[in-house]
Amino acid sequence: MGEDYMEKLYRIIDQKRGSYLDVLKEAVSIRSETGDQAETKKVISWAETKLRELGAATTSQDVGVIIVEGKKVKLPPVLIADIKSDPSKVTLLVYGHLDVRPSRGSRSNIETAEDYNLIEEDGVLFGKGVTDSKGPLLCWFNAIGAYREYGVELPINLRFVIEAMKESGSLGLLDYIHSNKDYLFKNVSYICISDSSCLCSTKPVITFGGRGCCKFMLTVEGGKVDLHSGVHGGMVSEPMNDLMSLLCSLTDNKGEIQVPNFRDNVEEVTPDEEKAYHRMSFDVSAFKRSVGVGKLLHKEDKKRLLMHSTRFPSLSIHSIDTRNSDDDAIPSKVTASFTIRIVPNQTPQEVFHKVQVYLMYLFNRTQSPNQMTIEMPVAIPPWIAKPNDGNYKSASKAMHRVYKQEPDLIREGSSIPIVSELQKVSGKSVLLLPVGCSAHSVLKN
Repeated sequence: MGEDYMEKLYRIIDQKRGSYLDVLKEAVSIRSETGDQAETKKVISWAETKLRELGAATTSQDVGVIIVEGKKVKLPPVLIADIKSDPSKVTLLVYGHLDVRPSRGSRSNIETAEDYNLIEEDGVLFGKGVTDSKGPLLCWFNAIGAYREYGVELPINLRFVIEAMKESGSLGLLDYIHSNKDYLFKNVSYICISDSSCLCSTKPVITFGGRGCCKFMLTVEGGKVDLHSGVHGGMVSEPMNDLMSLLCSLTDNKGEIQVPNFRDNVEEVTPDEEKAYHRMSFDVSAFKRSVGVGKLLHKEDKKRLLMHSTRFPSLSIHSIDTRNSDDDAIPSKVTASFTIRIVPNQTPQEVFHKVQVYLMYLFNRTQSPNQMTIEMPVAIPPWIAKPNDGNYKSASKAMHRVYKQEPDLIREGSSIPIVSELQKVSGKSVLLLPVGCSAHSVLKN
């Protein structure tokens, strides 16, 4: 089979665009918000049916229960599917997820429902799960279907691991991987994850690393009850003031993390990395327009922006909870949520210790009568691979064939819990293959 064989496959794919969009529309319409027991189970069953139609041998694996408000809730099953071509061929494990983030904010039911309709605007597809990650999984299904329609064997064996709790931290799957590693990774040579996105560059990309994530909950607590700002303001040490002072001490006005010795273990940028970031395709002006801001940091230098979003640590403050206090009250307890994205050679434990010591030092220095506590409920390690093995070479070759140009090798700025676990437990090469763009609303990917 030569060039003609691949061209015929491409023609089949082009001819079936309409039917592919119909199936994607069907997938998007399933409101599989993470944690919704009925809908996540439904979407796994839907995917199992599709894979069986493609000739896969499938099993739905029970991954246990979680406790929600004192009650046991069964987790959606993990779908394992095998499409075997020839025992002598390489086996690629493909991971994907079918749950989506819940719709949030003060939006009407009609507006929320629109998220589950597939919309095409100027050749771009929108809808929950289009990029993250129903669409990417369906790309695999469609490719398999094209081979079957042409009547040729797949060049590799495939094993799918598909979950519907990724947006909840892959609850159930992480434990399952550890306890079933011999079964899951038997004869597997490489791992490919279709749960990534690019910043809408003009070139294809392959992801070989990602930042980890440490989520912090910082609490300052004063008296037992909320107070009235008109009556008690100026008489007490307010928890909110203490909290704001601590939060403002975490970064400078350029976003640089101010925790002492925080970057001690961050590797220096090599000359080869400098060249690689310089070559990357990234339209700063277009990106700025897409996120709706007037100015970006780092003098809007492309190379520095890319490094700070993927290679260096960053800190983001998300919210402050005042326990439903009145607008003009002095809340007795306030809790801030912030995350730090960490990079290879940093560990969540090391980062938590440095942040805790720094904030406690600052708080004690104020001699405030209030109490400060800090917790880290989420700790996702970073990951990085060597992008020069057979996994990456094959992906680069395929990208070049389709897009007629070499892909950029990039790191991912966000954090996917399952990636570092798959890499650690399996010992295999892990590669992220982005399919879509994430420059639009994160809740409508």
